Formats: sequence, C-alpha cells, structure tokens
Amino acid sequence: MLSRPVGDCRTTTAPLARRRPPVAAYTLAASASQEAKSYDLWACALVRHAYIDLYERRCADAVGTLSAAEKVARRGDGSLSTRSWVAAVQAEAYAGLGDLAACERALDKAEKVTGLSGAAHNGGRPRFDGSRLAEERGARYLQLGRLRTDLGPLSRDARVAELGAEIDALCTT
Repeated sequence: MLSRPVGDCRTTTAPLARRRPPVAAYTLAASASQEAKSYDLWACALVRHAYIDLYERRCADAVGTLSAAEKVARRGDGSLSTRSWVAAVQAEAYAGLGDLAACERALDKAEKVTGLSGAAHNGGRPRFDGSRLAEERGARYLQLGRLRTDLGPLSRDARVAELGAEIDALCTT
C-alpha cells in the first residue's frame, strides 16, 4: 500500500544515480533534435526528460521542462500530435502540484489531438491519439482528490462511469 498518492510531488524518492543514464540520453536526444531543427522530436525529448522529474515527484521541475517543450512544439508541425502530448503530460505535472485550473487548461489543450487527421503521429510519441484522454482526465481528477468534480462529457464515457461506480463502492465500505 502506498503511504502517499503517486502524484504527490512534495518528496523525492529515486536516487540520483538511477536517473543519470536516462538524463544523458534525453539530453543528447534534445541536443541532436535542436541542432537538426526537428522541433517535434526536440519537444518529445524534453517531455521524456520531464518524465524523470515526474517519476521523482519533482513536479515543479517537470513544469519548467514541459513549458520549454510546449514552446519548442509550437515551432513544430501543427498536424502532428506533439503539442497535445506535451499538454497531456503538463496536466499530470500540474495535478501533482495540486493546481486544478492549470491541469484542466492543459487537458483541454490535449483534447485538440482529436481534431487532427492523417498521419498525426511521429516517431517521438506515435501512440498519442487521444483515445485515452477520458482516462487521463479521470486519473488527474483522482490525483487531485476531486472525485466529485463535474466530469461533463466524461460522465458519458462508459469506462469513467464504471470507474466511478467502483470508487463509490470502495468509499462506502
């Protein structure tokens, strides 16, 4: 059993030695992508680097890296899903900081992936197509402790309704 929520970013538990190889790899990927002016891949490398901070529950650091990724992604190909993926990961970081408003803004930006058509996915994050955004939104509300938040369109999603029923059953026993 966890002693604190997974998204609680107030403490760090992973030792520095475990994160050095990925940090070096993501730094190299970001540098190479920057030099090649491959903005979408550069943004993806920054997002992957931010995951290290999220894993270590350093959400404020992740927000900074993700802000840079957002700026880089704006210079990339708008027909790709990169910007939406950046926003989805930003939502996770904001939820870890307890910032509901910023989390919701980021989730709303991530929803733009559903309006993309054609080959919207590059090698940086090929599976981000928006099919799991309802689950992401639900997970962020759970992370924020907002189980009773008005879920709007999420309430029509069968998976979210089922999860809500399970949570209600657990809370009443």
